[in-house]
Amino acid sequence: MTDHVILSELDLSKWSRELRACLERAFSPETAQLGSSSSVPSAGQCAAVAVIVQEILGGQMVSARVNGFSHWFNRLPTLEGEIDLDITADQFGHSPILTSRAGDLYPETRVRKAAEVAAETRARSDLLKQRSGVSRASCLKAR
Repeated sequence: MTDHVILSELDLSKWSRELRACLERAFSPETAQLGSSSSVPSAGQCAAVAVIVQEILGGQMVSARVNGFSHWFNRLPTLEGEIDLDITADQFGHSPILTSRAGDLYPETRVRKAAEVAAETRARSDLLKQRSGVSRASCLKAR
C-alpha cells in the first residue's frame, strides 16, 4: 500500500489549483466520458480526475447526483479534518474548484469503491495523466 501525504487545507487549496491547471490543458473529448457535450472543458472528466486525485493523495472517491448527472469527486483527509474536493465543478456552473467539509458539498454524497471504476474510466484517467504530465511524483515533489 502506498503512503499518502496529508496536507493542510491551505496546501490542499494550492495543490488543487496547480493540478487543475495541469489537467485543464489536457482535457479533451478523448478524456471525457462518452456522450459528454459541453463548451466547458471539464465536462465528463470528473470520474477520471477523481481517480487521479485518489491515486496521488489517497482518501476516497465519492459521488452525488448534480443537476441530474452522476458526478464523482474526492473526500480527502487534511490536517484540519476531512474535506470534499471537486476540481471539475465548473461543468455545473460553479467555480472550477469547490471544497467543503465532508458531506456538505452535495446532497446524498456516497463513497465509491475502486472496484466501481470502469475500465474505460481508468483508461481515460491514464490518458489524462499522460497528456498532462501529472504523476504522483510530479505533484508531490515540492511537498
